[in-house]
Amino acid sequence: MTSDVGLRRQRKMRREEMARADLLDAAEQVFADRGFRGATLKQVAEAAQFSVGAVYEYFRNKEDLFHHVLARGGDELVPAMEAAVARPGSCAERLLAVVDCQVSLFRDRPAFGRLALRLPWVAGDVAESDVGPEVGGHFVRAMELQARLFAAGAECGEFRAGEPTVMARILSGMVAGYQATDPAVTGIAGGGHKALPVETLHEMVTGAFVVGPPCG
Repeated sequence: MTSDVGLRRQRKMRREEMARADLLDAAEQVFADRGFRGATLKQVAEAAQFSVGAVYEYFRNKEDLFHHVLARGGDELVPAMEAAVARPGSCAERLLAVVDCQVSLFRDRPAFGRLALRLPWVAGDVAESDVGPEVGGHFVRAMELQARLFAAGAECGEFRAGEPTVMARILSGMVAGYQATDPAVTGIAGGGHKALPVETLHEMVTGAFVVGPPCG
C-alpha cells in the first residue's frame, strides 16, 4: 500500500517536472521572439500545448514565468563559469574557458541567448524587479568570478593592470557583442557581415587583456 502510494507520488512528480520543463521551453522561445512585453501567457500555453489555466498551476503570472526562464539559464551558466575559473592553467587559458562557456550556452540554447541579449546586462542597469532576485544573484556571481580572475592575472603580471570589476564588464561587453552577431544565436546567416570565428574572439580577448607571460 505504502509502496503504491510512493510510486504514484513519484510518477506525479515526474509528470509535473516534465510539464514545467515544457512550459519553460515554450516560454523561452516566445519571450525570445516577442520580448517580455509582446509575449502573452496565451501564446506560451499554445506553444506548449497547454491551457492558460494549466500555466497558472506552475507559475504565478507572466513575470514569475519570465524570471524562471532567466534563472534556468543562469543555473547552467554560473556553475560552468565556476569550473572554468577553477580549472588548471594560466589566467589567460582560464579566461578563454570563461568566454567559451558563455558562447557555448548561447549556441546550445539560442532562444535563451536572444532573450538574454534583449536585456541591458552590459550597462549594468537591469533592476532586480526586471529579472528577479535569483537572476540578479547569478549576474553578480558571474561578474565576481570574472573580476577574481582579472585580479589574479594582474597580480602576477599576466594581465594588464586595472580595476577588476571594470575589466569584467569590458569582457562581458566583448562577449555580448560577439553573441549578438553570432548566426548560431541570432538565426540570421549573413546579415551583412561574415560570422566571426570564435578563435578570432579569443585573439581579441587575449590582445585586450594579456600583457605578460603565463603565470600559475
